[in-house]
Amino acid sequence: MSSCAHMCPRAEVLERSRTNEISRFERPAPHMRSPQHGSLDVFGLAVKKYRRPAAGRIEIDPTQLRPPRVLLETLAHLFTDVLLWPGCGFAWHAPNAHEDDANANPRGRATASEFLALYHFISDRVRSRIEDDVAVQALEQIVRFYVLASLRARQLLPPQPSGHEHVEWSEQLNDQQLASALSQLQVLYRKNDALDEGTNGGGDSSESQSEFVTYDILLHADDPRAISLMLLQVPERVRRSPAVKRALTLFVALQLQDLHSFFRLFSIASPLEKSLLLKHLPAMWKSSVEMMSKAFGKQDRFPLDEFAKWLHLSGHIEAQMLCNAMNLHMEETQQLDAVPSIPKVTESWEDGDAAALEPPVAPPVGFIRFKLVPLNAEIDRALTQRLLVDMAKRIQRLEIEERLQSASDLVRRLGLSQTVKQTESE
Repeated sequence: MSSCAHMCPRAEVLERSRTNEISRFERPAPHMRSPQHGSLDVFGLAVKKYRRPAAGRIEIDPTQLRPPRVLLETLAHLFTDVLLWPGCGFAWHAPNAHEDDANANPRGRATASEFLALYHFISDRVRSRIEDDVAVQALEQIVRFYVLASLRARQLLPPQPSGHEHVEWSEQLNDQQLASALSQLQVLYRKNDALDEGTNGGGDSSESQSEFVTYDILLHADDPRAISLMLLQVPERVRRSPAVKRALTLFVALQLQDLHSFFRLFSIASPLEKSLLLKHLPAMWKSSVEMMSKAFGKQDRFPLDEFAKWLHLSGHIEAQMLCNAMNLHMEETQQLDAVPSIPKVTESWEDGDAAALEPPVAPPVGFIRFKLVPLNAEIDRALTQRLLVDMAKRIQRLEIEERLQSASDLVRRLGLSQTVKQTESE
């Protein structure tokens, strides 16, 4: 029977204190309001580290194992007090927390090094949680954390040269941890469905299950075989939910290179869904440009602003970046029908008369011409990274910050999940 009543067994705290392995995220910080266990010393803030099981180990000391209640309290601490640690990229509502330059380091702003330090700390502390396999609610929060971390990494970490990975960050490893948590979560959902068969059919968890099946589909949207195998194990009521149907339509649109359907559904996806779709955008941009090049002739001129709308880009500057990345010919034309501007305030009547005689000047209109130059076989990686950073910042600004959602709100979202009442097994 699990009997450890704290986030970290006392013996481990003493041992790590002796070897100077207590993280700064396990010490009191000014922003902490009310840690789950009430204590502001290291015994109340330390969180059990992940350790691989020893080979051949059979007996497990129950005093080192935390029951489900303590595990969920630990996650609540990690995803509230620790996740919102100042300057680490997840406390965007804090003063001076906005970051436009990943290399800037003013006090209070998020930096790449601080983001990575916090990410690796939380990722380590939740790994045992995944191994524990004790709670649907725990795994749901872990999944959302990995998705949100991917979005923030896109914004905070400086782009790397082609063929190089960031020394302390791996998108592939983050996706592997995410896929592992999703896989364990689906096992627990099926177990709950089997237990509930003949009673309520597991309907209470359908909404929650639909959310995470959606994430699973979007994560593997470039792997039809993985999607097919997953859907065979998903209950029909979940497959028919609006979120899952939308995710499957996005998957089909990606496979068929359906520009209109993909970007229409992308525009109404949730912030975390969009985070998972970011890695698929370059392929859609490339195929969209190639299809447009086939559809339009040399004499056709396609408005640059309309091009930006079609491909869900911020504006004409980002559209120009994509055109440069694909080697599309661009040109500008002066507008013939200028819209009169508001007269400027002048210092004298002579200046006013002279200004009145000046015709209004309209900004030039950008156009794209197809088939004038060969398209690039691949999108320039550096420009692609800049476009993805811009997209990630738009998601952050327009769909998270302006809606007053905190990182803790996005990760925890309590009230939709059921807890699996099992004991910890590490």
